[in-house]
Amino acid sequence: MNDFMINALLASFGISLLAGPIGSLMMWKRVACLGDTLSHGAILGLSLGLLIGIEPMITLTIITAFWVLLLWFLNKNQTVSTDTAMAFLTHSSLAISIVLFACLPLGAPNLMEAFIGNILTVNLSDILLIYAMDAVFIFLIALFWKKWVLIAIHPDLARAEHIHVSSLQVLFLMMIGLFIAFSIKMMGALLVPAFLIIPAMTARAFSKTPEQMAIFASIIALISSALGLYASYIWDIPTAPMMVCLTVIFYLLTQFLKQLLRIKWT
Repeated sequence: MNDFMINALLASFGISLLAGPIGSLMMWKRVACLGDTLSHGAILGLSLGLLIGIEPMITLTIITAFWVLLLWFLNKNQTVSTDTAMAFLTHSSLAISIVLFACLPLGAPNLMEAFIGNILTVNLSDILLIYAMDAVFIFLIALFWKKWVLIAIHPDLARAEHIHVSSLQVLFLMMIGLFIAFSIKMMGALLVPAFLIIPAMTARAFSKTPEQMAIFASIIALISSALGLYASYIWDIPTAPMMVCLTVIFYLLTQFLKQLLRIKWT
C-alpha cells in the first residue's frame, strides 16, 4: 500500500473515533446545523491565512474559536435568536471567503479544495495533530460525558444538580469548532458536519443507551471512511464525498431494515 494511502487511512480513523460521541451529543442538543456555521467560519479562517501569508491552521483555529464564543454570547444575552445568529455567520463568512479566495494568487488552494478537502494530501504532522486532538477530546468526553448528556436531555435538571451548564456548553461548542478546524483539510468544510451527524443518525435506530449510540456511530464512521477511501482509490473519485455517501447508504439501509422488521412483527 502506498504511503499516502496509509496516511489517509490513519487520518480518517482518527477523525472517525471522535465523530461518534461528538455527533451524538450534537443531535441530543439539537444543534446539528451548528456544524455548518462553524465549518463556514473555518473556510473564512483558511482563506484569511492564505491571503496574508500566515499558517492557515492558526487563522482557521482562531476564527472558528471566535465564532463559537460569538454564538455563545449572542445566545446567552438573547441579542438575536440562535438560528438567526447561525444564519448570519454562515452566509456572511461564506461570502467573505469567496471574495478572499478570488484574491489569492494562482497556484494557491482553491475554494473547491476547502469545500471537499483532500485527505490524500495529509502528512505525518497532520496525523499527529489529529491523534493529539483525539487524546485530549476523548479524555474530556470521558470526564464530562454524563453531564453533557444530562445537559442535552434536561438542562434545568442539570442546573438543579449544580452542574456548570454554561461553562460545559462553551467547552462542548469549542470541541465541535476545533474538530471541524482540524478536519477541514481531510473532509472539507461542506462534508465535516455531515460526517458528524449522519453516523449518529444511523446509530440512533438500534441503540438503547447514549453510550451505545456514540460507540456505534464511531464504528459506522470508521467503516465508511475505510470503504470510502478504498472506493475512491479504485474508481478515482474524491475521497471525502465518497465517505459521506457511504454514511448515507448505511443510514438508508438501517431505515429500510427497521421498517422491514416493523412490518414483519406487526
